[in-house]
Amino acid sequence: MAIVRPEQSGDEPAIAAIHVAAFEDASEADLVSRLRASEAWVPELSLVVQQEEQLVAHALFSRVTAGESEALVLGPIAILPDHQRGGLGTALVRMGLERARGLKFECVVAIGPPAFLASCGFRPAAARGLTTEMELPDEVFQVAELAPAGISPGPVLWPSEWDS
Repeated sequence: MAIVRPEQSGDEPAIAAIHVAAFEDASEADLVSRLRASEAWVPELSLVVQQEEQLVAHALFSRVTAGESEALVLGPIAILPDHQRGGLGTALVRMGLERARGLKFECVVAIGPPAFLASCGFRPAAARGLTTEMELPDEVFQVAELAPAGISPGPVLWPSEWDS
């Protein structure tokens, strides 16, 4: 049985191991650590999937500037390789979006596979008037609206922790 829950104290090593296993290097795990120590951190929105006693997946939502909206960015997200393609990523993202809505955030931006993001309720961000300095194909830069009129057009400014 899988449980989706917020990260707890002591989960940090297991979360780092999930990211290293999923991405085959420590770059995403390092990003999570930098965000954890920043003002962008929202503790309730660092979510894990626990199966039995093992953490098998992690998704992070952290603060970002997106126009005038109270916004978050999804990522990084990682699932242990032997647990991928079983719906855990979708469950984590959907749970995170519901929690973010409950915390009164207005939208969530993401960079990732268009089909996966669309299945979670994301749509192309450029079509909603959001821009980014990153050179990205329009289809991978997406946004999910959490509140009516929750997306105000403008630039998305990533926390400096994303630059390292």
